[in-house]
Amino acid sequence: MNEAETIDAYILPALKAAGWGAEGCRIRREYPIAPGRIEGHGRRGKPLKADIVLEYRNTKLAVNEAKALDEELTEGVAQAKNYAGKLAVRFAYATNGQGIYAIDMETATIFTVGFFNKIPTGALLLVSDQPMIPEGVKTEESDKEVTRKYVEDHLRIGIDSLKQLINDGLTVRHLKF
Repeated sequence: MNEAETIDAYILPALKAAGWGAEGCRIRREYPIAPGRIEGHGRRGKPLKADIVLEYRNTKLAVNEAKALDEELTEGVAQAKNYAGKLAVRFAYATNGQGIYAIDMETATIFTVGFFNKIPTGALLLVSDQPMIPEGVKTEESDKEVTRKYVEDHLRIGIDSLKQLINDGLTVRHLKF
């Protein structure tokens, strides 16, 4: 089964079952990202297209890179992340119709920055409701406002989550790079 057949047989039915395609929720196939690169003599290469882009009320929310049923689930991860970056959408998905690999581009950036700079990622998540705003990185003043409004909630949620892990006999999975 090739990629197009996998999309038709597995991916689109799953998206429709999840409510995509209903009023305001669009599934855009072969979504154009960029024209093909200029090769010279008036010719262009193959245009860059995302397999699927999910929109809600004309706002792009996610990109989905599909692969054939017999390919690895993670085969399209790099493409999905690249397309999400180019389209400026927060969520990127890679799928082969049998499973789905989801990437939250904002959180992925936060954890990478946290790891590189040896900053506890919880501290970064605390101020990450919109880490980038049109005027640039949050200001000291806006950071104080976010801290004032949300620090108690974030601490309570973190403590409650840890209690739930302990009560359920689970452990935290530590990521390695």
